[in-house]
Amino acid sequence: MLKGYHLIGQDLLLRQGSLFCLPFEKEEEGSKEHKDDLITRVRFSCSLTYVARNSYWEGIVQYPTTNLVEVYKIVKSEIGNISPVSGHTFAYIINSSKKQTTVLYCCFSEEVIASAESLNLWRLLPESLVYYRHFYGKSGVYLANLNLLPVNHIIKEQNRSDNKLTQSSDILIKIDGDTCSSLPVDQTKADMFTAAMIDDAQIIEKSEIETVFNKFNLLKAIDFAVQCILFIINFFNEKGHLARYFSIAIVTFIFTFMLGKSAVLNWHNNYLTDKVADAKNVAAQALKVTNELNSIKSDIDKIDAVLALQLSKQKVLRLLASLVTEDNALVFSTIDITPGEIQLRGTVKNSANLLTALSKVNGFTEVEFNAPPASLKDAQERFFIKLRFDNNINKAKLKSESNE
Repeated sequence: MLKGYHLIGQDLLLRQGSLFCLPFEKEEEGSKEHKDDLITRVRFSCSLTYVARNSYWEGIVQYPTTNLVEVYKIVKSEIGNISPVSGHTFAYIINSSKKQTTVLYCCFSEEVIASAESLNLWRLLPESLVYYRHFYGKSGVYLANLNLLPVNHIIKEQNRSDNKLTQSSDILIKIDGDTCSSLPVDQTKADMFTAAMIDDAQIIEKSEIETVFNKFNLLKAIDFAVQCILFIINFFNEKGHLARYFSIAIVTFIFTFMLGKSAVLNWHNNYLTDKVADAKNVAAQALKVTNELNSIKSDIDKIDAVLALQLSKQKVLRLLASLVTEDNALVFSTIDITPGEIQLRGTVKNSANLLTALSKVNGFTEVEFNAPPASLKDAQERFFIKLRFDNNINKAKLKSESNE
């Protein structure tokens, strides 16, 4: 039996009731695991199985269209009558280009289908298909040799005694433009015509064979999709009573999902609505505070502007103090400074001289007595003087004069 090879995802070959594994993917060296009775221990549902060339009839047809829908309609109308032998006929696209589509028809015998069903194999492809797709358009004759690894065998009892298993599979592929054909051969029993073809054939190396089988091709995805659809259809046709329960389960799941999703969306919508409302309230409060701060700032700016236009009382007093001398015996009893006017009261020896001195101060205008001077007993005069000034001019001038 097979040792040291993975089967899950491994390509398989079905030939005359026996199942073989294509020797492309090995385990790490040193593995001591023994795998006995693999068919009973491993399910092959996910494995791709090729049917050996000597186990099916094939025919290749070109259709003058690359529209897959049209190709499907043509194939559907012809697939039931195209095979000259009885069995199950399937169609596979080899190539679709140059305004034509090349289709491979394969008819698997009842024995092959029965063997596949007994082994739970449903992804069946003809062995020649991968070679046709790979070498399509490359004219020539090719010989591929596969050393097969037996997985299990379903053969007659007399063959079990001497353990006769086919360990090698040879296939000739001929490509002539758009025409493709294949022939299974046994090199030990080949006739003269086959032997001559083998001698002229180009040998496909093992590494290239591995590339042929493992190289990605979009048509493989189409094969898989079609096989899945056919598998589901056959499953429901054979087990119709399960279809109702399956449909009910699917509808229930969809309804539950939609109901749950609707509830989640409704909750999420309410949550977001509340969040948006809270954000709007916060934004409104922030805007209100911002407006209040802007108003306060505007008031402060106005006050600063007014204060900036005001004369410094310290400078005015310093200026007036500079007018006091021993000779004039000047004494200020009242100094009233308003934004545009200064009123002075006090005593001095000569009020006229004081008025003249104030008039000479740069920026002071309209210097005049608010009331006539009054003479006192101690040779002093009481004065009441009023003067006006320009804030912008007097501020600069008073500053310069005070600095002096």
